[in-house]
Amino acid sequence: MIAHRTIQKVAGTTLNLTVPADLAGKVVEILIQPLESGETPLAPEQDPRYAPYIMPKPALTEEDKILFERNPYPLRGTGGKYLDPFEPAAPPEDWDVYRTGGEGKSG
Repeated sequence: MIAHRTIQKVAGTTLNLTVPADLAGKVVEILIQPLESGETPLAPEQDPRYAPYIMPKPALTEEDKILFERNPYPLRGTGGKYLDPFEPAAPPEDWDVYRTGGEGKSG
């Protein structure tokens, strides 16, 4: 399920919402409820519900910052090639145990 949450200040009786492109043409449910007085929304990195899942940014030295400005994609072009990306993850003979009813090859 995709959930889109936005907090808006309502100035009048009309509210315009911008929704993500992947919701275009779909039927959506819109719930409007007031925030409790004094309740201020927290950014995800400050919300204790999400804090365990957000990693802190690594500290960069000045030298690292300069290198990153020169080349923001240091791994681009260094990867390998897929010779056969659709080959099986395991060799076919490893599946013999499933073909013979759990006994494997006899012999």
